[in-house]
Amino acid sequence: MREVLHLDFNPGSVAWLGSLQSRVANSPSPELRKRYEAWSSAGLGELALAIATRLGIAKRVEERLRESITTLAREVEESGQLDSLIADSSCFRPSDEKVLFDICSGVDACFFEWRSLYEVLGKFAKTFAIEILHTEITEAQLKGAVSGSGVPIEWMELLRDNRKLFFHQTAPWIALEITSRKPLVLAILVMKENLSSFEDAEKFVTEAELVQASNGLRRAVDVVRDWLAEQVVTLERELAASAD
Repeated sequence: MREVLHLDFNPGSVAWLGSLQSRVANSPSPELRKRYEAWSSAGLGELALAIATRLGIAKRVEERLRESITTLAREVEESGQLDSLIADSSCFRPSDEKVLFDICSGVDACFFEWRSLYEVLGKFAKTFAIEILHTEITEAQLKGAVSGSGVPIEWMELLRDNRKLFFHQTAPWIALEITSRKPLVLAILVMKENLSSFEDAEKFVTEAELVQASNGLRRAVDVVRDWLAEQVVTLERELAASAD
């Protein structure tokens, strides 16, 4: 018999769903409370845990990526070679070349985790709609809810396209962009192909775009939860009116 040790796996972000789950479980509508009985069997509990876990994974992946970028940028600055390297169109070689692969793998992991979180969130919302709201919702509706809340949604296309690109067609390569001289600020550029010039912004992703994607996705998780809660309130009113 196989012996297995379970681990205390409790992502703190699981609390993101508490208000929505409680809203349905304690609904004034007997019909919705009855539908809530299918919460576990329909997979909503596990999907919610998957979202919380993906949030935790994404946070850790982002932290490690930031650490690697900071390490590389600090070494470039301390080397005193920046101006001469740019003037000669030469490459900088870090003392430990593994940092470059750490950054590339971190970028790859971010795109994978962010897109996976996006997809699991969509699956949860659609399952919730079927099992609790007894209706179907589309990805377009969810995008509309996020956009309508004031959260930009350009990052959604960025995640979709670059996850496909780096998963199926190529590898990410990086360069450093000087975004400020005083103080010196260096930010990564993620190349979609081996570039020698950077005039075409379609051929690379900036660090600012990565930050926007991370922030937008995290805000979208909360927006979708709150939007689903609004649909519950609307349905409660409709059920109450039909019962009168």
